[in-house]
Amino acid sequence: MRSLLNYPNRKAGAVINPCRFVKFGSTEEFLVQGAAATDLIFGVSPEKITYQQNDVIAPALIGVVKIQCGNTVVAGDRLTTDSVGRAIPAVGTARVGAIALQGGVTNDIIEAVLYPSNIEGIAGITASAAQINLLDNNAAPAYHKIPRVVKKALNAVDTAGGVFNHTFGVAVIVSRVIVDITTASTGSCTINIGTAATATTSGDNLINALSVAATGIFDNINNAGTNGRARQKLSSTEFVTGSVASGASSGLVGNAYIEFFEV
Repeated sequence: MRSLLNYPNRKAGAVINPCRFVKFGSTEEFLVQGAAATDLIFGVSPEKITYQQNDVIAPALIGVVKIQCGNTVVAGDRLTTDSVGRAIPAVGTARVGAIALQGGVTNDIIEAVLYPSNIEGIAGITASAAQINLLDNNAAPAYHKIPRVVKKALNAVDTAGGVFNHTFGVAVIVSRVIVDITTASTGSCTINIGTAATATTSGDNLINALSVAATGIFDNINNAGTNGRARQKLSSTEFVTGSVASGASSGLVGNAYIEFFEV
């Protein structure tokens, strides 16, 4: 589980299996597995550990996690919980707890990005100014810096910044880049991903020389290459770009997920 934040000091209110959505139990002291698509999802239980009642549990609240499927899931699906905490596609007024980064079938373990629990398909919400300020990275207190994720489609374009480019318009720290290649390039091809002064400039300080000639999920932690780094700071005018480093990108299909928070 490669999460950015785990919340300690909660107890299991019943048996909690690995890689399951969890919610509050009878009181705020306890967590239990998700049980219905309308549950307010709190986080995801860690891998490889089955928690017994009253065990202390530190679920993941933010970041990329592994979660078990309760039905067929497609990459990009918004996910909610089934009756035993497994991930299923959210429909109607289901509460969303994560976004799938991989596809899978019942009982598969896939990667997903945790997503603040909200209602799928809802037209709008009512909140006080104080509640909204908790989500505003510019509002006091200064420690409210909530990571967010932007999704960019990978383009089979061989110019600098042609695979993708994105600017945030504000100063940010990019804390993670995940590349999900669903269709490999026709021939040998590598790409660079990094910060750049313009949308048409190549950068390689996040991921360097990543082969896209095979499908899979890659990131700047495990597949950074020689020049890639775990995080980069951008000014309000800079870009994150994806560019062909070698070969040709013809046939390439997929998405890049950029996790960031405002400075």
